[in-house]
Parts: sequence; structure tokens; C-alpha cells
Amino acid sequence: PAGKLGCTFAGNPPMAKTFRTHSALASSIPPGMFVDRIKNKDGYSQSGMTTRELVDLLNEYIEEDGRILVLRNVKTQRPSERETVLPEELCITLPTGKLGVSFKGRRLARITRIHDESKLTGHVYRGMIVDSITVPGGSSFSGMTAKEAAKILADTKVVGGRTMVLKSPNSAYLSSRNVRSDDQSVGMSSQDMTANFSTTQSIRM
Repeated sequence: PAGKLGCTFAGNPPMAKTFRTHSALASSIPPGMFVDRIKNKDGYSQSGMTTRELVDLLNEYIEEDGRILVLRNVKTQRPSERETVLPEELCITLPTGKLGVSFKGRRLARITRIHDESKLTGHVYRGMIVDSITVPGGSSFSGMTAKEAAKILADTKVVGGRTMVLKSPNSAYLSSRNVRSDDQSVGMSSQDMTANFSTTQSIRM
């Protein structure tokens, strides 16, 4: 369920050690079971976690309903290899103002960091590609570099109702490039937006 689970995890692999009164997990985790994988209903999953990483993920997606913990028997089963599975596609309605995320990518923008104060915490995932940004009024951009995506978001930060489509980097259905230099949503040309950009540079929004 969403919210705090009322459980303390410890060990490697992570196991439930203590339960608080009225814990949502108290009757769901039998003794001798460890958490092998966490899954969200949008298709995200992570396995091979440390206890610290598990707790961080549970806190990061604390408002997510439908979270699933996959358990294994510590005596008879081995932990899965470390693996991150990203959703195939997410469509996010963006709030106004700064988003608190960082992008990298000279060819395609991808999310590389979600900052502590981010308005998108619990809604997006590191590693996903920014496939398109749509601004109310008819402007739509796709196939952007990190610098272009950051510029578009900065130029439209006071506009409500913007949407951003994120896709898995393994997706076979990434949108073709559409960044128009004459679009009034963007304050500088496409050429200026990509000038002096490094593949290692991180652009924060």
C-alpha cells in the first residue's frame, strides 16, 4: 500500500526485523523471507538491492499505491542479480516552476538525477529518456538533447498543463526529432541551444 509500512529492514539481503503496531506488512512477511525485488504498478522494478537501497526506494515512492515486494526464502533461494527494469512509457503532467531533476545527453535527453526537493519525486525514474514535451497552445517537441529539453522547460515554467512523455532507453518507439527554432515557446534557436554542450554535462531543472 501507499504510505509508511511500519517495518524495519536489516541484513543482506534485506529482511524484515521488527514491525510496529498496526504495520501493513506484519501479517504478510513470514519469518525467514527476504525482499528480492520491489515492483511498482507502472512497470518499474528493482532487484539485487542492499537494505539501504530498498529503504530509499520505499521512501522515494511512498505515495505510490500498488507497490509489490517479491519475497524469497533465505534458506532455499538465492537473491536475484541486480537489475533495473524501467517502464516502457510514462506521461507526466508537469507542475509549474522548477522541477528539481537533472538531464544528460547530447543526442537524447535522459533523467540522471532526481533531487531531494523535486516536484517529480515518486513520478519519474532515473535513466528514462525524455521523448517529448507538449506545451498547451499547440507546441510539441521531441528528440531533444539535454540542453534543449532544459531550455524548453525553463522557458515554459510558468505554463500550467505541460506534459512530458518519458520512455525506456530500450524502447523501439522513440519519437523522431522535432525541435523548431522558430517556435515561440523557446527563447533561443536550436543552434544556440546545442552550442558548447558536453556529453558529461548535467543540466538541472
